Amino acid sequence: MLDHEQVAIHTGRRSRLPVIVAVHSTALGPAAGGLRLWHYPDWRAGFTDALRLSAAMTSKFAVAGLPSGGGKAVVALPEGMELDADRRRDILRDVADAIASLSGAYATGPDVGTSPDDMAVIGETTPHVFCRPAHLGGSGDSSPHTAQGTLAALRAVSRRLYGTSSLGGRSLAVIGLGRVGAGLARLLAAEGAVLTVTDIDPDEQKISDGLGAVWRSPDEILAADVDIVVPAALGSVLTRQTAADLRCRAVVGPANNQLATPDVADLLHQRDIIWVPDYVASAGGVIDAVSTELHRVSADEARARVRAIEDTVDALLDTAQRHGQTPAQAASELARRRLSAAVRPTGSPTGSLRLRAAGPGDAENMALLHADSWRRHYRGAYSDAFLDGDVVADRRSVWSSRLSHASGSATVVAEDDTGLCRVRPRHLRRGRPLGQPRRQSARHPAPPKNGPRHRAAFPRRGGHRRAREGQRHVPVGARTEHGGPGVLPSPGRHLRRRSTGFAPRRRGVPARRLPRQAPLHLARRLAARVDQRTARHTDNPKEHAMNPDATTSVDHYDRLLAEHYTWMLGGDVHEVAARQAALLAELGLAGTDNDTAVDLGCGSGAQTLALIRLGFSPVIAVDTSRRLLDELISYVGDAEAVRPVHGDICTVLPEAAEPGTVAAVVCMGDTLPHLPSKADVPVLLGHINRALVPGGHFVITYRDLTAELRGTDRFIPVRSSDDRLLTCFLEYRDEDTVIVHDLLHTRTNGAWQQQASSYPKLRLASSWLVEQCRAAGLDVRHDAADSRGMRILHAVKP
Repeated sequence: MLDHEQVAIHTGRRSRLPVIVAVHSTALGPAAGGLRLWHYPDWRAGFTDALRLSAAMTSKFAVAGLPSGGGKAVVALPEGMELDADRRRDILRDVADAIASLSGAYATGPDVGTSPDDMAVIGETTPHVFCRPAHLGGSGDSSPHTAQGTLAALRAVSRRLYGTSSLGGRSLAVIGLGRVGAGLARLLAAEGAVLTVTDIDPDEQKISDGLGAVWRSPDEILAADVDIVVPAALGSVLTRQTAADLRCRAVVGPANNQLATPDVADLLHQRDIIWVPDYVASAGGVIDAVSTELHRVSADEARARVRAIEDTVDALLDTAQRHGQTPAQAASELARRRLSAAVRPTGSPTGSLRLRAAGPGDAENMALLHADSWRRHYRGAYSDAFLDGDVVADRRSVWSSRLSHASGSATVVAEDDTGLCRVRPRHLRRGRPLGQPRRQSARHPAPPKNGPRHRAAFPRRGGHRRAREGQRHVPVGARTEHGGPGVLPSPGRHLRRRSTGFAPRRRGVPARRLPRQAPLHLARRLAARVDQRTARHTDNPKEHAMNPDATTSVDHYDRLLAEHYTWMLGGDVHEVAARQAALLAELGLAGTDNDTAVDLGCGSGAQTLALIRLGFSPVIAVDTSRRLLDELISYVGDAEAVRPVHGDICTVLPEAAEPGTVAAVVCMGDTLPHLPSKADVPVLLGHINRALVPGGHFVITYRDLTAELRGTDRFIPVRSSDDRLLTCFLEYRDEDTVIVHDLLHTRTNGAWQQQASSYPKLRLASSWLVEQCRAAGLDVRHDAADSRGMRILHAVKP
């Protein structure tokens, strides 16, 4: 990914939704790109989408030879949110405010989820908009021009493969019949092409019937025996697997981000399948709109620019053949040359520094930077014993926990070619893009590197003034909590706290009093005392002191529960397995030697053994704990009957089982609430539905924690014996999450010792989970609670 000049993240004043505007480059001219109004599991997914799409827009304009740069606007809607007219208008006005704050650096147009009418609303606030309705002086719907541009690219490929640009008699598979896809299908039908089409909406089959096309399901069409595949829906349709299944000679379509990973282009090239980069084939719509509304050229000149896509593709294919490159490499090199020839605007970050949303894989590096920062900046405010201890492990636990909660984290990091660098704190302020200098601080930078390059991207301004005023700010890399999924908080509520004369107390480490008029270098090291409600927003050692054992469910089991898991169940796995087999048999589960079953969150094997008793073989047993998997293997007599898999239950199914090959999936023992966020539940259910055979079974057992317990009811005894006692305590964080604090007492040589650990669990309402199963295509047959309060849900794939 190339570097971005600006990334602005705004909390909408009216909608309270995250509005993300990414300006990738203005080297060729002011940036332009569409506004995507789409549902995301969290704001970080929208942030990543904006970065990727804006970079593609830069390449799109550069390859087309137009004097515009690349940008993109994204509004990250929480999954399931439906917009009425008033809410939609509020969102569009918030987008307009964000664009206006950039002073002409970016203009927007329609994209997924938006239309020319939406651009008219934005145009009420800012002139930096295109594709408004024709009656308002705009170019109107851009989809016909996108279709025309894709047709031009298809003609160039046809000439390369078959010696003629005519598509008459050629077989093409069109994936997606939205505005662009349907328009393109009509153009291809008029050319005499033989069409196979699909769409995720079955109602679009009427378009297929009207064109005389063959209708195929979305799962089948990529493997259709056709000349050219035409992706015209959402992205990531081309994966390593689907690339291997293709039976065509070329892939050319208007869908954005068609490649799931960049190496898929190489796989296609190895199979002699021509892939025209999506940002080249899909450029017609934006070329026409930007040319007429922003560049002010005539309509005839704009149409000529769209038709020139055919010449552009011809040239790229010639270059690729001449230099032994893929078309993607040829297009990327052309864009790079044209951008290098332009002059980068002054004041933008240098090329090798990149901003992106942090993910769980960054926890280790962030912990190292964080620990180093503490040791350099908090020396004198905290004891040497604490700072010289295992601070890295302390911070690794905190960051792993934070970054595993997608819906509650707002984390941005900076990196260069060597990795994370000068990770600095910033809070999300309305109207202040990433990369601009104001209102930023530098709580946890990496050690200085050569030159001022990193300071240019995260400059230190205002730090001394804030220290004198005794203010503290939420850092980059600090989680920003908010009231609901996908909604960024109001910045003014918990960004500043008055400091006191005390450094926060760490368990076992005496607090140290600092003078009220502390010298500047000590004042800057001083961490603010905050109340318990806002403690989780801070990024200093007090956070861990208040909740020293907070961790992820994976670490929690490795640290504490795995060793005692079978004891918690009663001590006899085979006895528990017999009870589970009786339950599953009552629900109608029965297998044969050729019926594959999957046990998600198998633990020490009670459900796996139950499935084996019912005749399933093999049983794929999945768990994140190697210790528990080893214990399971020790109980299994027939090694061929079980395939243990150490992995994440949310992602393992596509890798462990082919679609339509699994007879039963179970996820029992309150495993489902261990997922990082509610957004992961429908993803997992989708994987399960795809894996099951028609008539296949899915069984979940879990606790519905949506009803909040109070007082001593929150203390729940788990099990006790002569040498062990386990109790848990529930702390309700928000409407979606409860923190489970496990307190284990063990007796050794007559002395009792206590171990404590905490982890988050989801609060899943039974009605919500039933709705999610049905939305995933599963038929719910049973949903009730047993005598112990555990809910049992049984569904079947139709």
